[in-house]
Amino acid sequence: MVDLFFAGITFLALAFIKERLHSSIPWLIITLWIVIPIAAVVLLHSNHYEDGRHLFFIMPAFLLIGTFGMQKLFLMFFTAGIGSRVTRFISTGIFLITAVYATVFLFTAHPYQYAYFNAIGRKYAMDYFEKDYWGLSYRNALEFLVKYVPEGNINVNWKVDPCEWNLIWLSDHDQERIHIVREQGEFDYYITNYRSERPVDASDKKIYEIKVQGITIMAVYKMN
Repeated sequence: MVDLFFAGITFLALAFIKERLHSSIPWLIITLWIVIPIAAVVLLHSNHYEDGRHLFFIMPAFLLIGTFGMQKLFLMFFTAGIGSRVTRFISTGIFLITAVYATVFLFTAHPYQYAYFNAIGRKYAMDYFEKDYWGLSYRNALEFLVKYVPEGNINVNWKVDPCEWNLIWLSDHDQERIHIVREQGEFDYYITNYRSERPVDASDKKIYEIKVQGITIMAVYKMN
């Protein structure tokens, strides 16, 4: 969608220049809907919140401009002189390939489809992006842990609260075996969803991990 957004911005800029804003006032307002908040954050050095959620209100404008870009590209390739059979074949092929790729990813990565990184950001994901932000994979980590330690109490610590919420998926017996220990050096296992930048291994004994597109989004470490 980002590429469509930039295409839309390009077409809008041309429209502003060509039509001198007469019939483009609504689109100018939509563009300012995005530009002003982002400029304010940058220039005023405002606080940043996780996932940029303080700027989510600009998403409708982002989608509108992206849709405008998609519409213009469609008209350019399929109705203008450039719309030859070869061009149509290539553009249709690209669409089908990307659609199939996205569909395959949705099925193979289920239920962690949200932990998606495009080809550009993937190599930076481990160091600069949060991985399993929502912590859904904590369920799998807990289910693994109670099987890995079939008897007795399990002294464990975890990165963030969603792990505790996922205890509900365990049986009553296994829930009673899980003991939350926060003191460093007192817990035997550590579970993390890598909700941080530049994460480091909790220990050299990683006994379980979940990967999406080759990126580890969840891991269980044995500490003692």
